[in-house]
Amino acid sequence: EVKILESGNVPEVVLQSANGWLSKLDFSCDFYIKIKTSPTSKAFTYETHQNTLTLTAESGLYQTYGLYYLLEEVFGYSFLHPLETAYVPVDYCKGTYKGFKELPYWEVRGIHIHTEHPLEHVELLNGFGKFPSTENWEDQLGEWNRVVEWCIANGLNYLEWVLLQDKPWESFSQSPLRQARLAKLVEVAHSWGLKVGIDTPVAMTQQHAFSLIRNKTNPLQQIEERINYLAGANFDYISSEIGTTEYTHGSATEMLKWLNYSTIYAKSKGMDFYSKAHCSRGQQLDNFVDPLTNKTGMDYNFLPYYAVEDLGVMPHTVEFYSLEDPAPVYGNQNFTYMLDFMMLEASKRKTIWFPETAYWVTFDINVPLFLPIYLKNRIKDIQTVAHEEKKRNVKLEGQIFFASGWEFGYWMNNFVTARLAWDPLLTSKDPLKDALKPFTKVLGNQADQVSSLISELCQTQEDTLIFGKVDGKPPKSLDYLTGIAYLEGWDTFETWAYVADIALGQDLGVMPNRISPQLVRHGLDTLVGASYIDEIAPLLNYQSQVYSDLAKAFGKITVQSKFYQEVKDSVQIFANRAVFNQLLFEYAAALRWGSGYQKPLEEMLTLLNQTQVVIDRRVQNFRVPAERIASWRKTPAAYCYTYLWPAASLYYWWRDLLVVYHNYLSPCHYNVRDIIEEGMGSGTLHTIVHSIYEVFKWVPFDGWINDCLGCPDEEPKYEL
Repeated sequence: EVKILESGNVPEVVLQSANGWLSKLDFSCDFYIKIKTSPTSKAFTYETHQNTLTLTAESGLYQTYGLYYLLEEVFGYSFLHPLETAYVPVDYCKGTYKGFKELPYWEVRGIHIHTEHPLEHVELLNGFGKFPSTENWEDQLGEWNRVVEWCIANGLNYLEWVLLQDKPWESFSQSPLRQARLAKLVEVAHSWGLKVGIDTPVAMTQQHAFSLIRNKTNPLQQIEERINYLAGANFDYISSEIGTTEYTHGSATEMLKWLNYSTIYAKSKGMDFYSKAHCSRGQQLDNFVDPLTNKTGMDYNFLPYYAVEDLGVMPHTVEFYSLEDPAPVYGNQNFTYMLDFMMLEASKRKTIWFPETAYWVTFDINVPLFLPIYLKNRIKDIQTVAHEEKKRNVKLEGQIFFASGWEFGYWMNNFVTARLAWDPLLTSKDPLKDALKPFTKVLGNQADQVSSLISELCQTQEDTLIFGKVDGKPPKSLDYLTGIAYLEGWDTFETWAYVADIALGQDLGVMPNRISPQLVRHGLDTLVGASYIDEIAPLLNYQSQVYSDLAKAFGKITVQSKFYQEVKDSVQIFANRAVFNQLLFEYAAALRWGSGYQKPLEEMLTLLNQTQVVIDRRVQNFRVPAERIASWRKTPAAYCYTYLWPAASLYYWWRDLLVVYHNYLSPCHYNVRDIIEEGMGSGTLHTIVHSIYEVFKWVPFDGWINDCLGCPDEEPKYEL
């Protein structure tokens, strides 16, 4: 047997879970663990004497971290995904173990589960069973315990999610029943030693947010009532937002007043209060001095700089871009200014770095695109931040990363980024390889080869997706020529933002712009900004070839691992996406020229069928029921579908093809989003717009008006 003889100060729930993992081992000897409480300059130390391993740490939390470290390093487990743990047999009976773990680099190490998106646990974390029912809420509590365990196993100590509200269930949103359920979720996390936060904007209306202020009547009283409600659920902190949406704001003076009041009142209730600093540009305040330039005209997102110092700040960047990459999103050229703001704020207040491991809407996991460039750039970022901390003699409080899903290999981005906050790998000769070891160790003698291939894939994604390079050569300009612009998904509202950029010069896009296949079909590509023949086709052809070659290389490796099969499938889907877009633009160009279009069309249809086979295999292997995360249905979030429905149905692939095939000019065709509900929630305007939507369903020129006004009642069907 393997038995814990002495448990130190480890919580009972941790001991139960650890003993559960130990009981699954195939024992070839008796092996004992003793956990000691003693002061140490390390997080924990461990050493074997004969058949007894002694783990020493000063506190129960570090003893807990140490116990899970031993489960991985001695007993062969890898906690890669909350709902699926990898294992490789280890003959621990023959080993002699002695070592230590340094104290964490940062004090705060957390994950933000972005439940404004219809993710695995959006219903559980908002008090629902299967939405809109509040029955059977407890059914997923076992999964929640696994999520919390994953946090501990990956070195985290903070956990937060977004609380939601909408008018049809407004009475439930602030009910005692919901509060009790939130308190239970918090209790589970507290029992493991985590601090728990809740994301509640100050006055944001976007995506069903549970904002502290719902209307203009007595805003300070509303703040008190809502903070009292959250305090009653025993949350440790609130992380908030300061805009009315990501792109808009009201009075900065009024918001500053509310921020200060919220911070002070939350503190009186025993909670810290943080504000995000978003990276959406174009919101200048003429009556505020920019702290970075000392000139009048400040980015609205820097408003927390002028708040009381008890307010913490969370500087945020989006998508896979590093702090130093060109990042043509949200009106930005890059995010270097956010690094400067982060360092400035770290000198005066609690500052937490807030990057992403998935963006979701149209960009990555729901296309689906496997993007380990995320983890490569999270490594790059944390090392950049550490260098700047040393240079400027400041220290951040830590990192909480924005997570938006786990399937299609995104668990890899999540576990790597989580562990970086404890160890940024500053002295590693190969940080990417070392960061991947919890995964690659389960691959046996294929570990180094897989690690090298992932490294090559990351570098290729950086070269093509971010810098638009073709065989190492960059384009003359990144405008319309980044590789990701042609692989990401395009829906109705991203297309409208694209049209606004072209026609009005309004940079509203949350993703890099492309030359659309419809522009190519109608010969407008060069007029808008890039030639299909001279610039776009070479990039698409190169991506098609290089990612197909990488998929073949991954496919040649045979290893018995469900995690590797997922990576291999995800790389193949990514390669197919690159080939599909090459064919799509070839098809559009052939239609323009009037000949040769049948062959690329047939090849696209064949490729769609082949890709659907791989997608279906992945859906069958999801860690939760596919109906929960890959179906056309409502959840508490503001979307008409769950987060992987677009991936499971290949929606973005079919939409692009059908728009070109039918020569649709309106961006409204095949719309699957209710932009009014997303932006403002249910209410009077939403009701009016939906009434118009119902009327225009019967008007002959549909596609220009009604399709933009809401989601279809039923899941779209794809027909040529």
